Parts: sequence; structure tokens; C-alpha cells
Amino acid sequence: MDAAPRANRDAGFTLIELLVTVVITAVLGSAIVSFFGTQMKFRSDTDLQAETQQGLVAAFDSLTRDIRLAGACLPTQPVFVPMANSNNTSDNITLRTGVMNATTACVVTTLASAVTAGSPTFTVKDLSGFTVNGHAFIGDNTTGELFTVRSLSGTSGQGTITATAPLASDYAAASGVYALQERKYSLDNVTYGLPTLVRSIDGQAAVPVAAGIQQFQVEYRLNSGCPTPPSLTPDCIKTAVPANNAEWNQVSEVIVTLRAQSPRALSTGQLFVPQATTVRVQPRNILVYQGS
Repeated sequence: MDAAPRANRDAGFTLIELLVTVVITAVLGSAIVSFFGTQMKFRSDTDLQAETQQGLVAAFDSLTRDIRLAGACLPTQPVFVPMANSNNTSDNITLRTGVMNATTACVVTTLASAVTAGSPTFTVKDLSGFTVNGHAFIGDNTTGELFTVRSLSGTSGQGTITATAPLASDYAAASGVYALQERKYSLDNVTYGLPTLVRSIDGQAAVPVAAGIQQFQVEYRLNSGCPTPPSLTPDCIKTAVPANNAEWNQVSEVIVTLRAQSPRALSTGQLFVPQATTVRVQPRNILVYQGS
């Protein structure tokens, strides 16, 4: 009669066996949780690094495109310089590109009659493509100047353009008048909570291009002081800002250096800050003058 109960007792688990099972299960569970926690941190860090690199790529894409297009549809140097720059605590660069109409033709016209210095109003052969508050350039073979459009007498055909300020020089009939757009890149360290590369078009409010750009440096390689025969090499003069139009006319390469930082800290508590990256861009509309 005691055989059956004894068999049932033999078929159960002892307290020690249960404790061992619980411990093993806990260790395995802890290992699994730790593994997945590590994987989640790794994935989060990887995504954050990729986001930072993507911001850097977006900044370079925008900058290099506009630098290459600087001066497109506009007069060539030395009359017109398609770039401007100031080198303060943070660099900036202004790039000037001609406006194109709906058929991708450059918006350009000529004076219908001569205009004298001191006059803000002049007659052109075609107003198409010019806009109020838009930027423009007027010039001949020897001189030229930038201006902002205050008003237009119409939207197409022959008419008058009134600038916001009087012209500084005389211009003969048939002098060129070009619609253009100015794009200024700079760093904003205040508005967005972290350093951000921003772009302003024609003096309007700046908009973000890429967040997390903590360093923005622009330098210019001049085709001056080069070895003989002249060539674009590291031995040519490099400057932070060309001093005058004569030096701008020597620019043969724009050197842009950017350093990015992650918008949030990694799992280590540190920001991800990849090595600074530099690209060299040759503006398509800059004529290279051989230096001595």
C-alpha cells in the first residue's frame, strides 16, 4: 500500500531542484535582458551617429551645390564677383547666382536707354522675371553694381525698374541687367538649442540647413604665389578672406571645413563628434587669372 505514494513523491521536484531552476532561469533572463539592452543601446548609438553624418552630408551638399553655381547666368569676373565672405568668430559665405525663369532661361535684359549716376530709375527692354524686393546687378564691360528692386512698372515687356538706392555709376544703353539671388550661409548657435548651419536668401529670415554643425570654416585658394608654371597646388596662397576684388579675381578654389556633433549624447554620456571634414570646390563661373 505504500508503493504508490512513494512513487508519487519520487516523481516530484525537491526544494533544492526548484531553487536551482529559479536561479538558472534568473541568470538566463538577466543575460537576455542585458543582451537586448546592449543591442538597443548599440542601435540607438548607431542611429545617432548616422543622423549626425547625414546632417554633415546635407550641409556639404547644399554648400557645394551653391558654390559651384556661384555666378551662373551672371557676368564673368572681374566686373562681377559672385561671392562675399566675412571671417569673424564664425565664418559665413554669400553666394550669388542668376535667377532662372520657368523655362530654365536666365533672367537677363538690357537697358533701353542710358542712365546716369544718381538716378534710381531706369528703363529696360524686358521686365520678365524681375521681382519687387529681388536682388539684381547692372553692369557693362568696365563697371557694375548690385541693387535691390523697389518697384516695377509692369511684369513683362519694356518698362522701368526703380532701385532702393540711386545708381553709383553711368551706364550706356544696352548695358546688362541681371536678376540674381543671394544665399548666405552661417552658423546659428542660439535659436535651435544646438549649433545649426542656416541659410538666408536675399536677406530674408534664415532657415536651418543642418543641425549639429559646430564648426564652419571657409578658406580660399588663390591662383597667386604658385610655382612656375602656375598650377593649383598647396603651395598657392590660401587666405581666410580675399582682401579686395583683385584677390577675389584670383580665387580658384573654395575650401570648406565642417565639424558636426550629435544632437544628443551617446549611451556613454558623450556627444558623438566625428573628425572635421573638408571639401574643395571650384566655382564654375570664376575665371582664373594667372598670378605671379
